[in-house]
Amino acid sequence: MKKAVAIAVLLTLSLGMMSFTHLPQANKGPVITFETLVYDFGNINWSQVRNDAGKCEFKFTNTGDEPLILTGVRADCGCTTPSYTQEPILPGAAGKITVQYDNSRVGYFNKGITVTTNSNPNTLRLTIKGNVVKEQGAAPVNPTNPTAPTAK
Repeated sequence: MKKAVAIAVLLTLSLGMMSFTHLPQANKGPVITFETLVYDFGNINWSQVRNDAGKCEFKFTNTGDEPLILTGVRADCGCTTPSYTQEPILPGAAGKITVQYDNSRVGYFNKGITVTTNSNPNTLRLTIKGNVVKEQGAAPVNPTNPTAPTAK
């Protein structure tokens, strides 16, 4: 009887010890947390000046416990131009990536932006999408280039 009680106590203690080894660990290192990974422009007018349309921001926070460094932000093609926070982002601080799409191309678009950081995982993907529509009667700014957007 004493042996059975001793074995039961040892088993209970063993199970209790095993459960403590699987407790979640706090974040170690930098962690990038975006508000959103996809930005949908909807419809963009072709005649709008490039700097007035096709621009968005991806805001993020370093939710880790070490400074976050963006080592690169690269777009899939030349029609998308990203710019980003260059200095290290301290724990709890925020940063942003600004993306400009060239809306002189009529039609649907879905473009990716690859973000490389010192966090784990060290790469992630952002997406912009939308549709550039050409208004009836819109004339190009540069008559020698009929695909260029019009001025307002």
